[in-house]
Amino acid sequence: MSSSTVSTAFEEQLRTLCLKDFPCGLVNWVSCQTFTENALKRVICFVCQRFALVLFWYEANSDPERGSSSGRRGQEKAQWEAGREDPEALIEYLNSNLSPWKMEALWSPQAGGLRELAVRSPGCIHWDFVFAYFTTLRIVDKGVSAVDAGLLRFVNLEELILSANRICDIDSHHLPRTLKVLELCANAISSMSGLCSDPPPGLQHLGLGYSKLSSPADYRCLTAAFWPRLVSLDLSFSGFVEQLGLLDALATLPCLRSLVLQGSPLTLTPSYPGFTLDNLPRLTFLDDVRISPDDRHCFSGLARRRDVIANEAVVIVTIGKMKGVPDPHLPSEDTTVEFPLVTYSYYVTYEFLGSCPQAAPQHTEEQSNNFPQDRGSPVDTAECAASAGTRKTLPEPPSTLRNSHGETCTPSLKTARASERKDRRSPEHPQSHLPCCVDIHRTPGLAWAEVMDHEYKAVHQTRDLTALRAFFLRGLQVTVEEQKALSWPVGPAENSIAKPASDKRGGGKEKEEGKRKPKDKKKQKEPQVEMRQDPPVRRTLGCVSVELQALLCGESHTGTVCDFGVLHTPHSSFLTREKEVKKTKEDRKREEKKADSGRDSTASQRACTSSKGKARTKKNSEADVVTDTAPSPPDPLTLEFTVKLDKWLTAAEACNSQYA
Repeated sequence: MSSSTVSTAFEEQLRTLCLKDFPCGLVNWVSCQTFTENALKRVICFVCQRFALVLFWYEANSDPERGSSSGRRGQEKAQWEAGREDPEALIEYLNSNLSPWKMEALWSPQAGGLRELAVRSPGCIHWDFVFAYFTTLRIVDKGVSAVDAGLLRFVNLEELILSANRICDIDSHHLPRTLKVLELCANAISSMSGLCSDPPPGLQHLGLGYSKLSSPADYRCLTAAFWPRLVSLDLSFSGFVEQLGLLDALATLPCLRSLVLQGSPLTLTPSYPGFTLDNLPRLTFLDDVRISPDDRHCFSGLARRRDVIANEAVVIVTIGKMKGVPDPHLPSEDTTVEFPLVTYSYYVTYEFLGSCPQAAPQHTEEQSNNFPQDRGSPVDTAECAASAGTRKTLPEPPSTLRNSHGETCTPSLKTARASERKDRRSPEHPQSHLPCCVDIHRTPGLAWAEVMDHEYKAVHQTRDLTALRAFFLRGLQVTVEEQKALSWPVGPAENSIAKPASDKRGGGKEKEEGKRKPKDKKKQKEPQVEMRQDPPVRRTLGCVSVELQALLCGESHTGTVCDFGVLHTPHSSFLTREKEVKKTKEDRKREEKKADSGRDSTASQRACTSSKGKARTKKNSEADVVTDTAPSPPDPLTLEFTVKLDKWLTAAEACNSQYA
């Protein structure tokens, strides 16, 4: 259903009440008592009683033929009255839970009362009465694109909700003067000029969440000159970035007690919410949370430190322990040929908005291809994070992710929200589908272990708060990679090419010295073999998407354990089979030794008994081997991943912050 104006949408909603159909309406199924006033009812009842007495006396004294005709008239009258219902019974049809005529009219609390009124007094249902009857209208997601002048006919309207429509601009001359609540959430409003031309003087709540308002001209309209009685203001998920200008305008509102800014770009800065609390001392609720005296005391004096307020966000990414990676080394690699030497390294890559971590030097392309083999300190991790010079456009994350073996990987996310905001689920923001330019950051390589602790920490700073919000709405992708490197000894041909001619002379002397002292050959140390490394081979073990929307809903950090699923590799399957076979052989040898010792020590007369016992013990041992060697399910690949927004907790911390 789509409507172009508010009046058209209201008429469509009014038709759903079925005011002219059963059990409502001015028709013959309602008893005639409904159509008279109380005084007229009493007069008619008195006249009918007297007329009934006269009619009864006349029929009693009349002839039988007339009596039979009057009986037929009574039957016809009874049949005619049988098609009529009492008004109370009709109202029960409207309100009973078992009635098919019950209707939940959520678009207005007065809709149910209007249906009852259409049963009791259907004669008063006309357009002027209907427009004056409604005080609340909820026209949500009806395709409304314009607020027409027909809305002025609602002379008693106090609450108007037009959320999730297509309204781009509003002419305030078309709003009723009695309006107290105006909700315009999730519309395409991009300017406040039309709304502030002649706003209702008594408006107490204004909802502009999920709008396109972002310019300085818009927040200059949010002053006491236009909204002298405004108590509640909703600017959630709007586009405001300038914190100082917006708060200076809101400070002029004398009655403002509730303010919602969550999801706006300015809330990503370290100074929020402290600077807002100290600038608006009359505020009682911020982002649907009651402000306590301790909160005001912690940020006291921050409003005077305007020099430390900057429109810049600081994001800290921390990567912890990773486990569940199968051992890549085969047992046969230690006993077979000496070369090539195989080394495995494991890395974690993640996406972030196109900016490098703080104070991190750039690495060359050659250095980024040859990853370090040792773990390194947290300071080295920040350097390695900046080495990722790869930039790409973040596509829309898929609904299901798979690892390198085609198995579905489901991320285990722990994005908790405050209890005060559980019912405040944010609708899908239009910027969540916009592409974001991101950089790929990589941790230092770690050798294989059952538990690999990356101890990684990187600080990202950005001034593009709008792009950062779009990135948080989309989320980021975390990938675990395995790198395999093969090392070979340098061949003799390469040695001859690499060594100059002067080395041949030295080699002759060494041969002569070797002939002179053959006994000292064992004492001489073997020369160090020069190794040549092939280009590394990388393989993706798993990739998951991490949601970051909790950072836009008031949370300062989001911590998750990424679950990449169970990795099945040929190496891990071979190791599992080798362990099972080895364990089975050892158990069988142990049982055979026990059986042999039992035969030697047992007397000859108990040979039959011992053979039966051996058979039973052998069957039991085989059953135990089968149960003991049942493979345990492998652990999934998991990774600790945390994203934190840097926030000031006190005014003193704001002055001493290293990012200020």
